[in-house]
Amino acid sequence: MPGDALGDWWRETVSSFRAVTGADREMERFVVYKNFPREVLDMSASRYWVRQILMYLGAPNEWFTEPEEARPQLDERLKLRVLQPATDGTLRGIFDNLVALKANWTNDQAAHAQHLVAALAVERLELSVFGFKVNGISLIAKNPTVAHVITDATDVLRLAAALSEQDVTLRENVKFKRFKRADRRKLLAALEATNNLVDDVAQRAELFKKLFAQLHPGDYGFERVKHVYDGLYKGTLLTYSAKVEAALRAKDAAVFDLLSTRPGDFARRLHHLHSVFGQKAVEAFSKCCRSCRRSCC
Repeated sequence: MPGDALGDWWRETVSSFRAVTGADREMERFVVYKNFPREVLDMSASRYWVRQILMYLGAPNEWFTEPEEARPQLDERLKLRVLQPATDGTLRGIFDNLVALKANWTNDQAAHAQHLVAALAVERLELSVFGFKVNGISLIAKNPTVAHVITDATDVLRLAAALSEQDVTLRENVKFKRFKRADRRKLLAALEATNNLVDDVAQRAELFKKLFAQLHPGDYGFERVKHVYDGLYKGTLLTYSAKVEAALRAKDAAVFDLLSTRPGDFARRLHHLHSVFGQKAVEAFSKCCRSCRRSCC
């Protein structure tokens, strides 16, 4: 890089660094105790508070400021990082790192993610790849024109809360807004495509009643949602756990098909299943394990 160009670049960079760190505000001009903490620790409490009161009343800082003394040189060793030029994949890497974070984004991180969605022309947001669901829900809510993939009905509930500017975690009382017809269709389509619609609706019945009151499922052709909607108000919806317990009480072997959808739960219940069904339980569990092994290959 030519010397003049390098100088221009450095002047712009220094200006940016000063803005980021706050150095451009020159806050040192407003510091009263320039020899802090020694200066304050050496004062009596009465002297300190008299000064504070006078400053509060508008006395100029110069009345209380001591000449700045030289401080001992810091000898801590800093690990400096050499900045490298960005590559074509740098922005994508930053975005992927933000998506992978397993904690709620700070305001700055959320702003960066929002900017990168536009800068990278992101075409689809998949909630399953986000390390912290709330981050993904919030980003999807802010980008209604970007396609999204949500496989969990409760997460669609969270999205509706985000669109209503309510608590996305669903821990507080949620009041859903009156959605436009296009938004109602999108939310119902998302619910229609979820894997665990019946179970999730049964577990959060009251919240889904509030949501359905705004979505009007009967006005649209989403059959799964309409079926669940009817069952919710008729009281016929059963959670996965309720179905399993009912089948066990009835000693119904159909419970094996239900448990095969959740192999981990099948394994936890195997001892109880053996006590009810005997060797059939072991054979059904072995079949489930073989099926899982094939799907992983």
